[in-house]
Amino acid sequence: MLVREEYRSYEREIPDQSDILAVTVRTTGGDLTIICTYMATEKKEHHERNRIIVQAVKRELNKARQEGGKVLLVGDLNAHIRQTITDGTQRTNINGQMIIDLVEELQLKIVNGSNKCKGKWTWGRRNQKSVIDYIIGDQDLYDMINSMSIDDEGTISLGSDHNYIEVQINLEPEKKQMIHEPKWNIRDDTNWEEFRKAYERNRGKGKMTDSGDINAYTAGVTQAIVRAAKDALGRKRTGKRNEPKKIKKLKKKRNILAKQWKLALKSGNEVETKEKWEVYLEVQRSLGEKRAVRELRLRDRWNKKVIQEGGMSSYSLWRMARGTPNESEIRLLECDGKLIMDEKDILVEIERHIVKLATENREQPQEPNEEATENTEWNIAMGRQVTREELHKIMAQIKDRKAYGLDEVANEFIKHREQDWKETSYKS
Repeated sequence: MLVREEYRSYEREIPDQSDILAVTVRTTGGDLTIICTYMATEKKEHHERNRIIVQAVKRELNKARQEGGKVLLVGDLNAHIRQTITDGTQRTNINGQMIIDLVEELQLKIVNGSNKCKGKWTWGRRNQKSVIDYIIGDQDLYDMINSMSIDDEGTISLGSDHNYIEVQINLEPEKKQMIHEPKWNIRDDTNWEEFRKAYERNRGKGKMTDSGDINAYTAGVTQAIVRAAKDALGRKRTGKRNEPKKIKKLKKKRNILAKQWKLALKSGNEVETKEKWEVYLEVQRSLGEKRAVRELRLRDRWNKKVIQEGGMSSYSLWRMARGTPNESEIRLLECDGKLIMDEKDILVEIERHIVKLATENREQPQEPNEEATENTEWNIAMGRQVTREELHKIMAQIKDRKAYGLDEVANEFIKHREQDWKETSYKS
């Protein structure tokens, strides 16, 4: 068995079975175990030998599946299976019945005779034709098979009475393009009145019924909120569009000079190559200087924002408290390089902040009694309806500028959806 070099593979050891070759191939789509075997003809003296081979194949197939891989069984099985012979001239023999039992027990699929198979006869001698070679796989692998071709006309000579079989399998997983929507354009001066009007316009478009189905109602509310956010707020601009025009022009000029230098290098003109390279370096240095100045201005602006937000408890501070891939430790620095906090101080501050969040404004729950019954105060409290006051108290603690989930409903939308939001939330 030949395996291409880019795929890592190893042979699986099968004790006392010289008629079975098992190879596991490592691919980006997972492990694929190919089991190749030979079963003798259905003579009486071969029955026990063939039965032992089928049992060994079954063990290997189960073992490969338990390891989370896909399995493919190929080989000369000397099996006649009536389902694969369209003219019905051959009966299902003993080998064929053993393969049928194996396929049914392990929920495998025979590719021969399927809509993915072109051609039929795998063996031929003079005027005799038969199907005795099989390609069998599990359901996952069957879905990955693009096609199977059998050269039953014998156009490709193998020096044998068996015909050439080719199976094309897509081993590489289909790359799913992840679509990340930009964040909502929520600002400090966002006009929430426009958002509420957009929400009212979209209320009738979703499934917002009062039928009592809370799931349908919630889905309708979510759809209406997202539509309103698209209409009234829109998304934030992403990428490097916020770079100043001077930096963009320098980047464009640098890229053009880089191409000119490469062309000069290919032409072999040393004088021109040196001139182009010096001009390119000058523009590159100028671009670096402008980026450094811009970075200092941004850091200065960030420091002011941290102070305005409350210093060590600032959202902006913790957002910036992360290291780069080239740094061995996390540090907070001033724009002039002065150390604010080292990694140890940051960890202490984070721990203190988490303890504060865990204990701040939180009522300790009443512990249940071990001998609690249905009529105890604990069970009554746990099963009672939530009051308006409790809901309003929780809603007042909802913080802004927090990450939202897959439904894309931000905390700000919950607060500003409508004027009577507290009452509506309580009803729903």
